[in-house]
Amino acid sequence: MAGNEGTKGHVYSGEMVTVKIIAENRGSAFLNILTNTDCNVIHELLHRLLLL
Repeated sequence: MAGNEGTKGHVYSGEMVTVKIIAENRGSAFLNILTNTDCNVIHELLHRLLLL
């Protein structure tokens, strides 16, 4: 990162755009995994609360 002090804002913006593009290309698969995991965890927690 040394030597980029003058263009740090532009470099940061470029990295954010790259991350956004990657997220758009692969987001659906990751979101499906995260959603399934969250639903399973919430489902398990609800069962445990009901058993208490």
